[in-house]
Amino acid sequence: MLLCGLEGLKDGSADMTGFHAAYHELAARYHVPLVPMLDRVIGDPTLMQPDSLHPNAAGALAIAGNVWPSLQRLVEEDAGAAP
Repeated sequence: MLLCGLEGLKDGSADMTGFHAAYHELAARYHVPLVPMLDRVIGDPTLMQPDSLHPNAAGALAIAGNVWPSLQRLVEEDAGAAP
């Protein structure tokens, strides 16, 4: 299991700070890796749609690249545990 956080969404507001803290708290409580899936995506206009809120196709590939290393470890661990 992975928890994919929206870490790239930072505006400094108290609401957003609490929002990000919730991801860290959940990951710690349930002992799951927290993957910052939006790392290096949010804020890069070449990876975002014109609304600056949603990733474009290149951004989706970047998100997949952020998530895949952690997901791959889980897949490999699961394959190794199979009878």
